[in-house]
Amino acid sequence: MKLIATTLLCSSALLGFGETLETKAGEGDVLTRTYTYASESVLDSMTMLMNGDEHGGMGGGMERESKSSSRLVVRDELGKVEDDVVISAERTYLELSGEREDNVVPPRGDPMDMETTESSELVDKTVVLTSKDDKIVATWAKGSDGEKELLEGLKFAEDFGILLPAEAVEADSTWTIPGSLLSLLAEPIGDTHLVAGDMPEGMDMEALIQPTEELKGELEAKFVEIVEEDGRKFARVELQIEVAGTLDMTDAMAAMQEEDAPEGRAMPKIESMIHEVDYSGEGSFLWDLEGGHLYILEINCETQSKETMTMVLDMGGQEVEMEQISESTGTESWTVKYEMAR
Repeated sequence: MKLIATTLLCSSALLGFGETLETKAGEGDVLTRTYTYASESVLDSMTMLMNGDEHGGMGGGMERESKSSSRLVVRDELGKVEDDVVISAERTYLELSGEREDNVVPPRGDPMDMETTESSELVDKTVVLTSKDDKIVATWAKGSDGEKELLEGLKFAEDFGILLPAEAVEADSTWTIPGSLLSLLAEPIGDTHLVAGDMPEGMDMEALIQPTEELKGELEAKFVEIVEEDGRKFARVELQIEVAGTLDMTDAMAAMQEEDAPEGRAMPKIESMIHEVDYSGEGSFLWDLEGGHLYILEINCETQSKETMTMVLDMGGQEVEMEQISESTGTESWTVKYEMAR
């Protein structure tokens, strides 16, 4: 269970001002948690190789711009808590939404503009999450019901204890945070069961949007100061980010291709599809010293990505090896805010 793991690994750190930087959780605590994400990307180049030779007629001259965003808002009321580790909680899904826009200009043919919106049947429903045998069991709360599948993949909210230093720090002290933080931001509350309403048949957005599997690099954190807001004290920490990620999308793309393959038409067989991305940027967070929880986290990154897809096409009994390489640049940003009812 990620919540237990991060809580146990990140013990409190004395700030040198008589304050402690630590994770806390108490029975009856009510937190409204808001997560927003936004990204933009532009295709810089696309190259197609056939049997090792560049084929300018396939992919060359392609233009593409993409934008996406999401907003998740939930209210968690903590139930049983042991040693600051949450054992049960009741969650109400207040808002779950997403949007994506793609503008494509192919080398030949007409430009294509595609817009999709995502929604979830979990909105306005309440579930009870319970930790049993290192697993999270979800059930419908009284007054809520829905499809059984909606209860799959749910989890406690990340406490983001991964942000905290392992040792005592003073002003201008620095420490490192694993690059896996970006994976936690991808699914901070588990599966949201967002479904795109206007996707072409056979295209599965959940298969395309996944947490990055392998992240190398780290974030450098620097404790800056303690600030006061509405009579509460917060530790302010600045972040510098240099992280590289890799995602193997072979199985997801192959499954989508098989589902949408037209009858009687030869289609390339996808051998592999690897997405690589470099994140470079900065951010900051405020940690509630009295409440013992994250208050707000903001991260803004510039990205450089490379997507390599290898395929094999059977042309009259002769196999043709194809490799498509796409390179893009863009931006990604995340904001997390935890507000505790007082």
